[in-house]
Amino acid sequence: SCNRANRRVVSSKQILLHAILHSMLYQFYVLSERGDAIISRHYRGALPKDSAVIFFKHVMASGHDALPPALILDGINFFHIFINGLYFLATTPENAAPGSMIDFLLRLTVLFKDYCGVLTEEAIRTNFVLIYELLDEVLDFGYPQGTETERLKAHVFSEPIEVHKRDVLQQAARWGSRMLNRKTVSSRETDRPIALSVKKEKKRK
Repeated sequence: SCNRANRRVVSSKQILLHAILHSMLYQFYVLSERGDAIISRHYRGALPKDSAVIFFKHVMASGHDALPPALILDGINFFHIFINGLYFLATTPENAAPGSMIDFLLRLTVLFKDYCGVLTEEAIRTNFVLIYELLDEVLDFGYPQGTETERLKAHVFSEPIEVHKRDVLQQAARWGSRMLNRKTVSSRETDRPIALSVKKEKKRK
């Protein structure tokens, strides 16, 4: 029974490793509701640089509500999530596991929210240097790495720029049910970027 348990553990690790290796991103974007590329990072040269344009043309033609989280356009695999009027988009020409890709994108949004305080277009634009630094830490030539906020504290040095609460509430009113849950627009303290929260706590001590 012990050998069987060990085989199950090895098998689970092999499945996880296989999923990670097939979740390599060739490109990552954060697009506005207008299709503007707020964040753009290319990890492999095999795909056209206008992949985001191809994706957004399809959005305009089919409508957002009819858009599946994973689709193939012009031989490119697109994976996306739509939060707060923003498209978080990953591309690859390979047969990646959709669940792994979508899960990684969700983890990225949580990470961005932790460091920016809120997940809005204004926050992403204002903290673009910080966002790129985070991407450098969590994507190694397109291969997803750990996205744990606590682990990254020792490796990320850019200071977050806090976005006014008024701007967040205005965007919340605009997008309504499409806003992320209360973890995205919540109390004043949870909207504070994690680096600023740590400094505030140290001052108290």
